[in-house]
Amino acid sequence: MDQQINERLADLNQQFEQGNARLQRLERERTELRETLFRIQGAILVLKELSADAGRQDRTDNAAEETAGICIPVAAGDVAAEDITHPQSIEGESHD
Repeated sequence: MDQQINERLADLNQQFEQGNARLQRLERERTELRETLFRIQGAILVLKELSADAGRQDRTDNAAEETAGICIPVAAGDVAAEDITHPQSIEGESHD
């Protein structure tokens, strides 16, 4: 009977050590997985911020392009500039 008890005790100790070693591996894997998920989450946040910034920049660029299409740069001595700033000057001039 003592021999059966000792064999069973040795078997249970071996199973316990194997289970404990597996648990430690799993806990390491869990820690590594958690760290990986944190890095992925951080990358997602950074990309969302970059995407939002790019969207704001695109809207600013589009507004600037639309405004540029409306505003026509004119030299100070150009007749068109005088026409825009003094429209009455055309009416008062004689066209020979």
